[in-house]
Amino acid sequence: MPDPPRNWDENTIFWDVEDWSILKDLDPELVVEKTFSHLNDRGYLRSDTSIEAFFDDDIPDNLLYAYESSGMVHLPVAKGNKHARLHRMTVYILIWAHNHRPCPSNLFILSENIKEDKQVASVVKSLNEKHFYNVVLVDPRSILVDCRLSPAKEWICDCCGLPFKKTYFDRPRPPRTPLTSPGVAVYRSARKSPSGPPSQPTISSPPTL
Repeated sequence: MPDPPRNWDENTIFWDVEDWSILKDLDPELVVEKTFSHLNDRGYLRSDTSIEAFFDDDIPDNLLYAYESSGMVHLPVAKGNKHARLHRMTVYILIWAHNHRPCPSNLFILSENIKEDKQVASVVKSLNEKHFYNVVLVDPRSILVDCRLSPAKEWICDCCGLPFKKTYFDRPRPPRTPLTSPGVAVYRSARKSPSGPPSQPTISSPPTL
């Protein structure tokens, strides 16, 4: 079992998405917001980090665009290959551990069944035995229940700044430029805010292998 909550600055979130079809019914911004809120309620301080999600590489372009626009990083795996997904996660967990040693760091893994995989469970147990790592397994179902997509949600047009009743799921994904390489989120939704203009796009870089 991991230690009690540690308020360290270095926090990383991995999300094991077994079936990307569930993403169609969720609001990407709410997923990000509720995930951080859930961790904060458990005693962890929020830090400036993204959610790095592992799911099949056959996800539709516009759906992927919607989640990248909310600041999520997509780490693709071969379609329907559970072993490949878990192996890729294990590799990234080890890369995370290498990159953060000896800086005290929290790693949150959102997954329904990952603890049943012996390889991942062994790696998590080994890391939690070291005083500068704290790996926490979180069941995402308790978070996603409040993240249903609302068809009446109001958005702000990126071009004219006017509100409209349309989500990013209906918008074609913009063509990639040299800055929009796979795994890099450069778009952020412009959801209407009660105060101030829409948020500006930010760039989030994926882990360096």
